[in-house]
Amino acid sequence: MIQDTNDSGIRGNWQRRTLIGVNIVSAAIGGAFGVVGIIAPNLVTGHPVPHTPDLSFFTEMYGLRSVVIDAAVTAVLLRRPIDARAASSVLILAGVVQVGDAVVAAVNGTPGVAGAAGAAAIHLGSAAFLYHWYRFTRH
Repeated sequence: MIQDTNDSGIRGNWQRRTLIGVNIVSAAIGGAFGVVGIIAPNLVTGHPVPHTPDLSFFTEMYGLRSVVIDAAVTAVLLRRPIDARAASSVLILAGVVQVGDAVVAAVNGTPGVAGAAGAAAIHLGSAAFLYHWYRFTRH
């Protein structure tokens, strides 16, 4: 049997709603930064950015990656019933990507380091919660 988060203790309670809400808000913010990174990279970096084909290529890759991953986070968390294993996997992916973004931001001195680190903590912490819940409540 596939265990999902609606089969036991976290069904309909504040923990599930909070977990879903915080992750979806974090994903929406990340996706918005991805779109802004495509349209106006200087707003994301915090300083003027020269428009070159190479830079456009990488900002568009970052933006599209961000939008797709954040859409996956939203989709897996809005699915009913929530599959804890699938949600944990997507949240781990999103969290690891955010850790990478935080490292890149820190190395380059851009202001996105705090946001990326916060998103990483949210996604990875939620994945750990779901993993723990699934491990100890499956039949």
